Amino acid sequence: MYYYSIMHAINPVSLFICFLCTTLQGIQAVRIIGSWNSRSSRFSIVAKFGFQQVDPLDVEHSRGFVYGNISSQTVSEARGVLFIVPRTLIDAFAKADNKQSCEALLQNMDSLIFESRCFPKGKWDVMRWVPCPTGKLCIEEDKPEKVINGSQMTLRIMELSIPQYWYVVLAACYLDSRCLWKSSVKEINVNYDLWLTNGNPQVHYLNPFGHQFSFEQQGIFSAHFFGEMACLMSVSLMCLLLLLLSSGWSFYSTSGVSICSKIVLFWGLLTFAHFLLFFVIFFFVGGTLHLFKSWPGCLVILIRVLQAVWFMVHIRHLINEENYEQKAVFLAHFGAGFLVWFVYYVGLGIIISFVSDLWRFKIVLVLTAGANFVAVACLVYLFWPTNPNRNYFQADFSSHMRFSLTLENEDGDFENLLLSNISGVDMDDLPGAVS
Repeated sequence: MYYYSIMHAINPVSLFICFLCTTLQGIQAVRIIGSWNSRSSRFSIVAKFGFQQVDPLDVEHSRGFVYGNISSQTVSEARGVLFIVPRTLIDAFAKADNKQSCEALLQNMDSLIFESRCFPKGKWDVMRWVPCPTGKLCIEEDKPEKVINGSQMTLRIMELSIPQYWYVVLAACYLDSRCLWKSSVKEINVNYDLWLTNGNPQVHYLNPFGHQFSFEQQGIFSAHFFGEMACLMSVSLMCLLLLLLSSGWSFYSTSGVSICSKIVLFWGLLTFAHFLLFFVIFFFVGGTLHLFKSWPGCLVILIRVLQAVWFMVHIRHLINEENYEQKAVFLAHFGAGFLVWFVYYVGLGIIISFVSDLWRFKIVLVLTAGANFVAVACLVYLFWPTNPNRNYFQADFSSHMRFSLTLENEDGDFENLLLSNISGVDMDDLPGAVS
């Protein structure tokens, strides 16, 4: 009795609040805390963040901010460098190894970054020497009033045209007296605690939804994962329904159980393979951003093509076997409409390959959600109780049509019989005939 009362005391709102509180503890990519040792890795990419496009009417408060503390517990003259690198230049760092020289790695950065001694004409203030003095501002912070309170450094990122990803990179490099990049020989140990935000953190209330979240796909991991799982399962169930309908399955029908079981079995195999590929894409490839540029993504498209061909073959066979013309016309329109829903995924894969990484996820999400919504809305409309087309999917529709055709044939035979009897009788013999 106690267990019963407890279960009924828990309502869906309470469960949702508990789930939200639990998942909010796993928010990522807002704050990065860690340590770096140059002996283990001379070059390290510690964070990735998509900064929003700057509002031209409020540049100061809408630009991206990277701020925090980065210092060392040991006193050493060894210095490294922290960069905020755009997506267009990150490939060199991603492919770098411990044997690559700093001069070769950073040659493309010289004309862009600002450094008061060697690169005074640089446009980007995206570099800080590390570690910063313990308890003091970093060397480059010559205007303390522009540093966020409680931080040793503050970098401002300005996206004037197209938003893109930016990466926080640590490198064991320094500039010599001739302004040439050299590798740091001494060991560098730093501890960092950095924040990455959209907009000025001192007026974070101006951007409550995007302030501490990356412009793309950063935030609650569990919500994203289970949301993708639910979406995939719903799409798979819709595919099953369409495949059953294309095979002639009707509601409340007890016949054709063996055919339905074969369809469900084959659909289950394809769905199982789809889920396996989903896990590979989500955890090893990099999520939906690289869905159409990887071999698992190509296999997902192949599964969708197989389902489209399967649906098309069955719906064509069903149309050819249908004797009732109105139902055949309806099935032709039904098949053509939902065939578009099956094959649009292929076209989406081709189009999305030309879109930048930052916008790719949003475009895929909008197009897939829109297509799925339209498809579900059409099915709901077709199966609505007041829709006459709903009768085409009823189990007794065929028998009803045969009964109607039989009645029409019997009525026609009866009329022909009356006409033949009347034609065989002399009109003068009929009562009331005028002589």
